[in-house]
Amino acid sequence: MGEILVEDFTKEFKQLCRAYDKVLKDDHATDFKNLTNPMNYLISYLKFMRDYYILTEPLVLDSGEENLKIAALATAVSEYEQYQNCIHKYYSFNGTQVIYKTGCTSEEVQQQYNKERAFHWNNFWNLIRLNMEDWLPHA
Repeated sequence: MGEILVEDFTKEFKQLCRAYDKVLKDDHATDFKNLTNPMNYLISYLKFMRDYYILTEPLVLDSGEENLKIAALATAVSEYEQYQNCIHKYYSFNGTQVIYKTGCTSEEVQQQYNKERAFHWNNFWNLIRLNMEDWLPHA
């Protein structure tokens, strides 16, 4: 296997930063124009931080322990994505009607869906609350 040259890394790192800069500016412009909550911006920024730290810090520390900063960021993003997408476990749409995937009544499906969605939402915010200070560059 060939070595990764520093200049190649720097070029790819700058491309990553430019790509996230564009996404973040677009998210901000959309949120500002439509006066919506800034969740898209926040999630994009968390993804940027996750990717930044994956590229610039070891995944495993000298002590042999997992880098908790990276793990917590990755888990927070994952929890938000599960919050957003868990609906697909319970419902589908065939073009004309809603189909309940679990074989339960509509009320039971709604309860299951609401419970899972709340679970992921609470996990996401707990990860933010517990780790925000540790995600600073020099924490």
